[in-house]
Amino acid sequence: MNRFERPECSPTPLRAILLRTHEELDKSFVSLIEAFRADPRSVGLYAWRAFEVSLLDHLRTEEEALFPAFERTDPALIATLRAEHDAIRRHLDTLGVGVELHSVQADFVALFVDTLRKHAAREDAGLYGRIDSVLSTSELRSLCDRLLVTTPASPLKDDTRR
Repeated sequence: MNRFERPECSPTPLRAILLRTHEELDKSFVSLIEAFRADPRSVGLYAWRAFEVSLLDHLRTEEEALFPAFERTDPALIATLRAEHDAIRRHLDTLGVGVELHSVQADFVALFVDTLRKHAAREDAGLYGRIDSVLSTSELRSLCDRLLVTTPASPLKDDTRR
């Protein structure tokens, strides 16, 4: 018998949701770079905050639902990812102040986006592909519940209402 009561909570769909989240964040990165290159003053505070909240929620989800399990099996990787998350937060703070003051340089945004992409690639390779072998059934359920609630574009949300 399958250890997953809900098919959307098996590792393959969970990996797909996490990867799709990285893809959606990447699209947001591209939009931000284009906006900053076109006219840094045109980047609205609301658009920036929406991006910031989305990215911070993604980081929190990983830290609370993935990192504890992976820390048991790969503490060095998790230490690296935690340090990267801390650096991402610091850069977000700096960029947020720059957005408010209309003083952000497009090159700084592009450098930040490059950092985010490298970080996402490390997570894709080091975490997401190993979800099934590292997370317990209860950890998978918890991650599933969290992703189905916090991932706005998840088509699985509609499936769970049946």
